[in-house]
Amino acid sequence: MKIAQIIFNLCLGGSETMLLDIMECQVKQGHDVSLVLINRGHNETLISKIPPQVNVVYINRPNGSVNPWYHFKLNRALKRIDPDIVHAHNNRAFVLIWKRKNVKYLITAHDTGLEFTYAKNVDAICAISNAVRKDLKQRYGVESQLVYNGIKTKEVAKRQNSGLEGNKFKILQISRLYHDKKGQDILIKAVAHLKNKGFKDITIDLIGSGPSMEYLNNLAKTNGIVDAVNFLGERSRSEVYAMIQNYDLLVQPSIYEGFGLTVVEGMAAKVPVLVSNNDGPIEIIGNNKYGCSFENGNYVDCANKIEAIINNYSYYSELAQTEAYNRAIEDFDIARTAEKYCNEYAKIING
Repeated sequence: MKIAQIIFNLCLGGSETMLLDIMECQVKQGHDVSLVLINRGHNETLISKIPPQVNVVYINRPNGSVNPWYHFKLNRALKRIDPDIVHAHNNRAFVLIWKRKNVKYLITAHDTGLEFTYAKNVDAICAISNAVRKDLKQRYGVESQLVYNGIKTKEVAKRQNSGLEGNKFKILQISRLYHDKKGQDILIKAVAHLKNKGFKDITIDLIGSGPSMEYLNNLAKTNGIVDAVNFLGERSRSEVYAMIQNYDLLVQPSIYEGFGLTVVEGMAAKVPVLVSNNDGPIEIIGNNKYGCSFENGNYVDCANKIEAIINNYSYYSELAQTEAYNRAIEDFDIARTAEKYCNEYAKIING
């Protein structure tokens, strides 16, 4: 099968990194894979990790350009590739793509709340969670197929200790520092609330960068816990996969989230996870079957749930070591994600 994967930019992010893994699986399965990068500006580390068997095409369009030259260049490249299937990861790509009769087109919706005007007439739509499927149905009236995101579960180092070590309780949060969506401010306020209740030895490590860095740092100072909040900046995936095992709890306090790969990473590391009860993360943890949740946006409830996990850590650790871990490797491994996509390709190609 000849597959053309299309994305605007290859930058640090969960869906971009996952696309590299999907392509790696697809070339191992014997498929002819091309990657078309529409815009300029890419993370060189990710570029270096593109599987060598993948044909990479750079359109080099300036971000937001309406110059028709780049439309022509993109479609000339697609004609040369002559794929069986075009798989786009942003619906706005279909503003630029001239559809051809002998090619099938598929789009993946990677989050809730996304604009989806341009891709309603494609051959198939995939959604990364039931939450995204529901969102697409409610807002645009379109049906979609569920294909969960995935990670390389075998590459995540596993937590060896089932109990707490010493007096420190170490919390990890991984995501772009953008609190209006990712909710890091909720977690900082929750830990400040716990410290005011007498829990002195709690720390938060934040992995990621973004526009909320200064705001979150000032929030930690205002709440008197600047010494407990550590901004670790961006880390490579291999570093993250080695680090998660060293923490007692992974928290994903997102205000809205279509999925939540970091939640899966915590589960794959056998670390207890706490998420806000918005649609994507709560789906991953099976409505509290494989982890714990708190009321979305409520830092007091977040604090209460962290306290409950500390006080009953043996239960949550056992859950992380068994059922949650099994859920991660059975439902969210990247090989399963790649296989499901290829099955979807085959269905629409074969009618």
